Amino acid sequence: MNTPVHEFERTLGKGPYRFIGMFTISLEAGRMGRPYYDERLVHPKFVRGAGTCAHCGHAILNVCQVQIGNGDVFGVGTDCIAKVGLPAHELSKIERAQKDHAKALRDARKAKKGDEARETIKNLITNEAKLSKLPHPNVFHASKGLTLRDYADYVLSHSSHGGVVFALKHIQSLVKS
Repeated sequence: MNTPVHEFERTLGKGPYRFIGMFTISLEAGRMGRPYYDERLVHPKFVRGAGTCAHCGHAILNVCQVQIGNGDVFGVGTDCIAKVGLPAHELSKIERAQKDHAKALRDARKAKKGDEARETIKNLITNEAKLSKLPHPNVFHASKGLTLRDYADYVLSHSSHGGVVFALKHIQSLVKS
């Protein structure tokens, strides 16, 4: 009698297999320039798979943690996690975790760009006397005597990350002309 063997059994061990979490390996300079990850997100019984998929051997940055029958935890990539053979409600948890993770990364990139733009605008306000001499970019506000510096101050105190990045480009184009 031939019983089907799960694909993970030959590489990870006996099942059942359960998705328990996810973390990302960062390649940004830090910790002496080596890749690193937040150890708090890694399960205490993590055996292997941080950087290389424990199942297929491919290099991975997004590590999905899979717990096997004896409690050991292995890291597999986002493609191999689909091979776990989980029921639909478990797969939706994985998809939700992947979407949440991608959103967190996008939000972090936006926040970084916004913070950099905010600092650049602050530097322009302090070092660029030309801002006080140029009119406000909005005709209505310019007719009231407001300047480009007033616009920059308003943007700093009232805009989100995306608004600050947009305003910086607008301010820089006006200063150059």
